Amino acid sequence: LGHEIGHVVGRHAAEQLSKQQLGERLATAVGVAGSGDDRGRQAAMAAALANQMAQLKFTRTDESQADTFGLRYMAQAGYDPTAMLNVMQILKDVSKGNRQPEFLATHPLPETRLEEIRAALAATYPNGVPEELTKGRPLDHGRLDSPGE
Repeated sequence: LGHEIGHVVGRHAAEQLSKQQLGERLATAVGVAGSGDDRGRQAAMAAALANQMAQLKFTRTDESQADTFGLRYMAQAGYDPTAMLNVMQILKDVSKGNRQPEFLATHPLPETRLEEIRAALAATYPNGVPEELTKGRPLDHGRLDSPGE
C-alpha cells in the first residue's frame, strides 16, 4: 500500500504522461523532417523506438522511488519495512528466472529491487529497524470471517 501511495505522492502518472507526449512529439518531428524517402521513415521508426525505451527507464525509476516511499510510509504507520523484502522475494521466486532483460521491463527485476531495498534500509536504520515496529500478524488464508464474528 505504501508503494502505491508513493506513486501518487511522486506524481508518477502525470510525469509519465508528460514525458510520453514529449517523446511522441519528438518522434513525429523526426518523421516530418525526414519525410519523403525511406531513410526518413527509418529515422522516424528509430526515434519512436528510442522514445519507447526511454519511457521504460522512467517507469523503472518510478518503481524504485515508489519502493523507497513505501518503506518510509510503512515505518511511519508502525510496520517493519523489512517486510517488503519478503514481497520482493516472493516475486523473485514466482518468476523462476523466466524474465525479459531488465532494460525491456517496466519494473526493475526483483533482484535489483531487493538490493535497493536492503541499501535503503541500511542507510535509514544503520543500527537496525526499531523493535517497536510490527510485522503484523499472519493471515489465515483458509477462513473467511463473517462480519458478525
